[in-house]
Amino acid sequence: METKSYLNRIVEMCKTLELDDDLTIKSFGKNGDLELYIHKNYDSDTLVSISTSQNGKFVDDVNDISMDKLYLQLIRIYNYVNFKTMDE
Repeated sequence: METKSYLNRIVEMCKTLELDDDLTIKSFGKNGDLELYIHKNYDSDTLVSISTSQNGKFVDDVNDISMDKLYLQLIRIYNYVNFKTMDE
């Protein structure tokens, strides 16, 4: 599947999540070695958080991403750019 349509599909899946719901995406990233854990905010239909793991270790966290910025965050994560966890 083409990357752009793949990322758009994930955005659409996030839009249909219920409040406080989760979505897991496996084999993500240009190397297919990332897992995304996406959580829709419990009190806002327009915000999600994403935690990203690689080889069982969390490598990136992003909170309160608005739906209009989600695609850009997915591109960043897909291309392994500027990973940072909340612990850093």
